[in-house]
Amino acid sequence: YRGGGFQAAIHTECFDVLRSEMGVTLECFASPLNCRWSLFCSACPDTDAPFGSLGSFFSFRPQQGSFQANPPFDDLLILHMAQHMDSLLARTDLALSFVVVIPEAESKKGWAALHRSAFLRHHLLLAAGLHGYKEGAQHNRANTHRTAHHNTSVFFLQTKAGASRWPVMQSMLKQLEVAFASQQPTSTYDEGSAQRGTPKARGRIVREEPSRKK
Repeated sequence: YRGGGFQAAIHTECFDVLRSEMGVTLECFASPLNCRWSLFCSACPDTDAPFGSLGSFFSFRPQQGSFQANPPFDDLLILHMAQHMDSLLARTDLALSFVVVIPEAESKKGWAALHRSAFLRHHLLLAAGLHGYKEGAQHNRANTHRTAHHNTSVFFLQTKAGASRWPVMQSMLKQLEVAFASQQPTSTYDEGSAQRGTPKARGRIVREEPSRKK
């Protein structure tokens, strides 16, 4: 398999910020080849369990904790993920938090489900061309990083207790913005084409939407 276009990992620096500032300790979508921490959820628990997999995220039912999700960029999967997260958040009064990283796609059902979630505390939108990822196919690419050609949405979904324990602070958002900065040489990226494709993307952060909750 020589693809990778439907999956890209966030930078190590992003994981470090999420761990130190948001208490994140587990990835909801990973594999033994790209996991950041010793425990993770993955699609193949039968082969991945010896390496730390807790099984599929859709069978994962935590009542508390802070987790990160960067799922494959498939609309139906993202929709099911959003529904599962809402169900988990609705069933507990304990501190539960999810940080979700996906491309901005307002017309997609999965993105819309996250954006309208009753548990959405903050939506951070990062501009195309000024942030990036690690290649999903980094094992067969000369450059292991890619610059994002589309805006990226970072959703923070939390229970009330989760928002109290891991508040979404401006200082954390700034650290995360810096951590997301593209690590690909600028000479390999056509910024003009990205801006034509996403006319809103002129700054590093396009838009922030604080919590609608009182």
